[in-house]
Order: sequence, then C-alpha cells, then structure tokens
Amino acid sequence: MAIISKAGTFYFLALALASAYFGFTELLSLKNVFEGLCLVIVAGFYFKGLIPLWKREMKGVAFITMGSVLLWLLAFNDLIGLGIESLGVHIPGLNGLTIPILLTPFSLLLFFFVKQDGWR
Repeated sequence: MAIISKAGTFYFLALALASAYFGFTELLSLKNVFEGLCLVIVAGFYFKGLIPLWKREMKGVAFITMGSVLLWLLAFNDLIGLGIESLGVHIPGLNGLTIPILLTPFSLLLFFFVKQDGWR
C-alpha cells in the first residue's frame, strides 16, 4: 500500500504542476484571469496535500479531493458555457475545450487511489 501512496503523490505532483503552469499562463496573458486564478487555487490545494499524502495521512487525501472537486466545478462551468454557445449564443473568449476540461480526466484517478489505500 505504501507504493501506491508514493506513486499517487508523484502523480498528483505532476497534476499540480500542470494546473499551476496553465493557471499562471492564463494570468500572465490576461486572456482569462478568473480561470487562471482558479487554476492557481486548485494547484495550491494539490501542493498542500502532497506532503501529508506522502506520509499516508488522511489530511493529504482531503486536500487533493478538494482540489479535484474545484477542478471539476471549473470544468462543469466551461461545459455549460460550451452548451450555451452551441445553441447559437456567442460567448467571447470561449472557443472550444478549455484547460479545466482537459485536466479533469487526469484527476479522476483519485477514485482508484482512495479505494486502493482503504480510505472510504
């Protein structure tokens, strides 16, 4: 079980780095400041949970879960926007798949990770 915890820590470190990178690029380009700020907050939750997750503490799983839930909410918001845009209403700045929609499938590994380590 310790190997799964260590592998999960490295996996969520990669996801945290990706969220932070895309969040800061959105912030610096001033293209979508709100989404960039939200992605930086998601990355903060991921980073906050990495050390307790490495130590196999429940607090680490809680922080990673909160970061994933926030990422899912961002993706759901963007999917709603894509649905409205498909009805013929044009929303400026929304031209396709956004970063939260692309990162959300990678955060779904959380379910497997939590079930394998016995935290249910």
